[in-house]
Amino acid sequence: MSGSSYHYVMTLQAPVGSAAAVHTQSGTLTVPAGTTRAQVYTHVVEVVRRELPDGAGEPTVLFWSLEPNLLGGDR
Repeated sequence: MSGSSYHYVMTLQAPVGSAAAVHTQSGTLTVPAGTTRAQVYTHVVEVVRRELPDGAGEPTVLFWSLEPNLLGGDR
């Protein structure tokens, strides 16, 4: 099953003790036909969340972008 390729950028901030951790990650993913934007968002939050330090609290999304990876031409 083929899908469409998307590029994402997400920044999370989470409390760590009396400070805050901030992590930005970008990448591409291929999304099967019928996948919702909400499903992709939830997946990317979980992927980026794994990069926060151990003991980090509930993260807040500071930035989120999801765009088709292919520029110009046929999509």
